[in-house]
Amino acid sequence: MGRLWQTLVLSADTPVFAWLPIETMVYQHQTDYYATLAQADTENDSTVFIEFILSVILQTIEDYSLTQKSDNLSDIMSDTLSDKEQLAYRKISHYLQQHTHITNQQAQNILEKSPATVRRYFKRLVDCGLLIATGKNKARVYRLATQNRHE
Repeated sequence: MGRLWQTLVLSADTPVFAWLPIETMVYQHQTDYYATLAQADTENDSTVFIEFILSVILQTIEDYSLTQKSDNLSDIMSDTLSDKEQLAYRKISHYLQQHTHITNQQAQNILEKSPATVRRYFKRLVDCGLLIATGKNKARVYRLATQNRHE
């Protein structure tokens, strides 16, 4: 009954809580859930329990967000990019996991492709929203679109 109450009260103010799997979250963290609930009861202070449940909620939302991004990326890639473009994106993306940006020359080396082919790949990846280009001509660099959102 308490978890239903949590869902109803929280979703009235913030709709995202209507679809959060509260029962599943509690089940996955059952031992800690009841331990912090008992601690809050013993201390007559609900702070520890509130902090615990908020951390579980945050973790659930972050996990969902990562799953959604991955699903969206897979959809974009399979729906709009050729197999060669997908392979190029995977290699560029892998490089960008360790570096802040990539140039045309660096991509040529990684992909072992001509400047014109790399420019075509970059154009498609930018058009699909997977990469963001900054700078002009030879000073142009590319970043993962998701990197820019977090900076």
